[in-house]
Amino acid sequence: MRDSPTSREIEEFLAKQELHELTARYCRGIDRADEAILLSVWHTDATVDYGFMKGSAKEFSQMMTAMNEQIVRTIHCVSNELFEVDGKFATGESYLFSISTRRIDGKEMDTLVGGRYLDRFELRDGEWRLLHRTFIMDWNMNQPSTGEWSGDGRFGVLTNHGRRDKSDPVYSLLGKH
Repeated sequence: MRDSPTSREIEEFLAKQELHELTARYCRGIDRADEAILLSVWHTDATVDYGFMKGSAKEFSQMMTAMNEQIVRTIHCVSNELFEVDGKFATGESYLFSISTRRIDGKEMDTLVGGRYLDRFELRDGEWRLLHRTFIMDWNMNQPSTGEWSGDGRFGVLTNHGRRDKSDPVYSLLGKH
């Protein structure tokens, strides 16, 4: 039988849970185009390397949440999170699937991206935040959209849709305690 966890093990467990929640908030910030949420996951001096953009995490956040008429919808799903905690520093690798629909020349295109986030985190003033993120793309697929969003089809009858702004239903949930 295993002994009771040590205080160090409990602290490491709690840190990993905070890093998991931070990663989930990042996804919400991107998908809802919510700059305040997205900025809350980074230290002020954090940096990113997404290939297409290398530099300030603040500039990246502003760019990713700016209203873009081409982006119709997005969803990010993170899995296989592995975090290594070493005192006030941590590293992490998280697998990512991102699905987005973009309007290009009047036609909707669906993109599925598989990749990984390679992260460095730091605990400052009792709060974990990202210090640096590198995105690694491992896979992608692009095709004309076949989504059903209205009508009598299999999915057209589902009327609760996500939104890329604060009219998304999650904001109503979060506003109620």
